[in-house]
Amino acid sequence: IEVLKGPASAIYGPFSSNGVMHILTKSPFNIDGNSETKVSYGFGDRSIKNASVRTSTKLSDKVAVKISANRIKGNDWEYVDQAEIDGAAGFAAANAANGQSWGTNPNYIYLHKQNPDSAGGRYYLNDSVSVDRDNTIDNWNIDGRIDYKINKDAKLILAAGHSVINGIELTGLGAGQGINWTYDYYQARYTNKSFFAQVYKNTSDAGDTYLRRSGNLIVDKSEFISYQLQNTSEMGDLSLTYGMDAFLTRPNTEGTINGQFEDDDNIDEIGYYVQGKWKMNDKIDIIGALRSDQHTWVEGNQISPRAALIYKVNPQSTFRATYNKAFESPSALNFSLDLFAARMPISGPLGYDIVGTGNRNGLNFNRDVNGTLQYVDLLGNTFSLNDQMGANSAYGIIYAGTISSVTDGLMAAMGLDQATASSIANSYVNSVFPAIGSLSGLTNELRVFNPSTFEFSETISPDQIVDIKALKNSVNETREIGYQGLITDNISLSVDVWETEYKDFISPLTIQTPNVFVNATSFAQAFATGINYSAAEYNDLLMIIDAIGGNADGSMVDEITTQMAMLPHGTVTPDENGDILMTYANFGNVKVNGIDIAGTYYMSSKTTLGFAGSWVNKDQFETEEGLTIALNAPKRKYNFSFNTELMKDVKVGLTHRWQAGFPVNSGVYVGDLPEFRTTDLSVGYQILPTSRIDLSVQNIGDNKHQQFIGAPEMGRLMLLRVSHNF
Repeated sequence: IEVLKGPASAIYGPFSSNGVMHILTKSPFNIDGNSETKVSYGFGDRSIKNASVRTSTKLSDKVAVKISANRIKGNDWEYVDQAEIDGAAGFAAANAANGQSWGTNPNYIYLHKQNPDSAGGRYYLNDSVSVDRDNTIDNWNIDGRIDYKINKDAKLILAAGHSVINGIELTGLGAGQGINWTYDYYQARYTNKSFFAQVYKNTSDAGDTYLRRSGNLIVDKSEFISYQLQNTSEMGDLSLTYGMDAFLTRPNTEGTINGQFEDDDNIDEIGYYVQGKWKMNDKIDIIGALRSDQHTWVEGNQISPRAALIYKVNPQSTFRATYNKAFESPSALNFSLDLFAARMPISGPLGYDIVGTGNRNGLNFNRDVNGTLQYVDLLGNTFSLNDQMGANSAYGIIYAGTISSVTDGLMAAMGLDQATASSIANSYVNSVFPAIGSLSGLTNELRVFNPSTFEFSETISPDQIVDIKALKNSVNETREIGYQGLITDNISLSVDVWETEYKDFISPLTIQTPNVFVNATSFAQAFATGINYSAAEYNDLLMIIDAIGGNADGSMVDEITTQMAMLPHGTVTPDENGDILMTYANFGNVKVNGIDIAGTYYMSSKTTLGFAGSWVNKDQFETEEGLTIALNAPKRKYNFSFNTELMKDVKVGLTHRWQAGFPVNSGVYVGDLPEFRTTDLSVGYQILPTSRIDLSVQNIGDNKHQQFIGAPEMGRLMLLRVSHNF
């Protein structure tokens, strides 16, 4: 595995703005003898069992084949997502309130298949599963490769693979229960001296996978196809590498992921590039590259330049200075997502759908003729902020809810039938409460829903609500100075100092539509003014309200104001409905700089000490729009490693890792992740020249920790593996 850090778009295109990882596999020609086979079997904690086999054979001087297979089974770490439980309960309560005969058990997630074209709804009932997660992992894959030597310079390589995944998979809209999700790839490569050509296709089939927060079945039969050509020409001290790439994304979700965009979601990306390397002298190389890309949904060409100066102090030490302008093009999900994510219940049938949506055309929030933001309330009505009719409509929900609660309280306390209890409750509330529509001086405030906690945790100003433009490429410019080499005969060191400026940063999937609340102070004043304190029913009603959940402080204003302050009665939205929308957006300019350091001390031919660490100056950014974007990574992290041959044929390794806590805001996963540290142990014993046994203990201190919001806490994990070559 070869990792190229930093932007690499000039050569590798739109998916490499943060770096490239090359996975280089051994050719079946590069084996000792005519055949080679390795089998291994491992087992350990959490009922893990892992078996693998890899075999290579030279069929002739021109043809060689390789086949590998792997399977792993076990139990994932447990995690309880309260939003899955609350969503199931809210869905069941809404169905019960609507008189449905199905979907009313809060212990089940009711599976649906989203179908925007169906009459009467976004989805239809399909089946149900327990609200308790299935944490079983059962994944397997098989790969095959054929190498054909056409002549001494030309080679054709054909490869294909198939994999199946079962287990919990995190998405921006919550956990998915992966059930027989399959991936296939097909690849053909041709090389002839400095010429390279390849075509490959990746395909997906989601099987019976569904989202646990919403119960949406996922259909994903998408394809990704790529064509690539590259050649290198040598002209004295100048070496030119040039080529082209075509990346074709072909989503096929049958409306379950891309919804209304299903028939118009293909993406074609085509790029052309050239890179020159000039050997100025024995110590200095100068590199320059330029690339141009086009995207179906992004206007114009994206130009990506690269420049580098490499200075070789000696064969073991190199300094470099680089400049890269890279880009990240919006994905199919960024443009075409249209998916019901969860139900946020309010009361009975009232609540909000949380919907993930793509951003290809921008989002323009509704405003009245005076430019005041408008919102859609729980009943589907449209009001402007601070409109008294809208605020009184919200009060009407509390008014009706109080009658319902008092009715239930009278039935429970006095054994009354529902009709009698309801009549008394109506009489009490109507006699004491101000009439709906009579309250004045009410104002609104805006709060943003936190999809991780299912709470409204952030208050924002209406001035912060701006229209969201259609997505475009995110561009980053990186300047770097680095060193890599041996500083003594037994110490190697690499240092990178860098600064990156992001322009039009593409946000993760985030809530973009705030919800509307009635300001508590304004409501308390209006409600207190309108109460009929002299009504004969006042004291009885106050006693009942205290008994059914109040704080018994003798203040009806306090009780009702508390309820009112907790009611999200509308959504500021660009739509005609009150859905809470999660989408993607480009945000301003963001600068971040950092340092990466790694080194190894070769104490002897058998023992090494290693260190790697990184520091960045920010883990979240304030944009010019006043919004906070999380890096979703720590400011600081480091690891120490120690490896030695303890005795003949016995090797031991220790790795200690630490990372700082950091804020997370990625899809429905929002929160602060605490710091953690772990220590891992590995022991390998070469039993025979062809057989070995390996023990790995991850997190030997059993330090329970999360590595991302929404992921389970992990502890110690011990695995033992036996392998044999023949």
